Amino acid sequence: MNEPYRRDAIMSRLDALRRTVARLRAHQGTALPAFLADEDEQWVVERGLQLAAGAALDICSHLAAALRLPAPEDYTQAVDRLAEAGILPAAFAREFRKIGGFRNVLTHAYLDIDPRIVHRVLVEHLAEYEVFARHVAAFLDRGQLGRGG
Repeated sequence: MNEPYRRDAIMSRLDALRRTVARLRAHQGTALPAFLADEDEQWVVERGLQLAAGAALDICSHLAAALRLPAPEDYTQAVDRLAEAGILPAAFAREFRKIGGFRNVLTHAYLDIDPRIVHRVLVEHLAEYEVFARHVAAFLDRGQLGRGG
C-alpha cells in the first residue's frame, strides 16, 4: 500500500501510550523523598515517560505525514502540526509540545536528569498523555483519513 497513513500503526502506538500511562500511574503515589531515595523507581519512571513521549511524538509524525502537512523540523513542531490540523486544541498543544524537549533530555542527556523534574512530570503532567490520546482517537473516529492499513 502506497499511502503514508496506516491506521494500525497509529492505533498500536495509541495502545502502547495508554498501557504505558497506566503503568506509570502506579508510581504517582510515591512521595518525592521516597522517589529520590529509590534509583530503581527513578529508572522505571524515566523509561516509562520516555516511551510515552516517543509514542505520542510518533503519532504526531504519522498524522502530519498522512495529512500532507509541512514536514516538522523537530518534535515540538510535530505537535504544532496537529494543532494546525485541528486534531489538538491550540492551547493544549502549546503545553503538550514541551514533551519533545523532555523526551530529548531523557534520551540524550540521561546523565544529567534531575529526578525532581521527572517526579514533577509524573505527578503533574501524566494526564496530558491521556488527553492527547483522546484527541487523536476522536479524530480517527471521525474517519477523516479513511481506514488504510
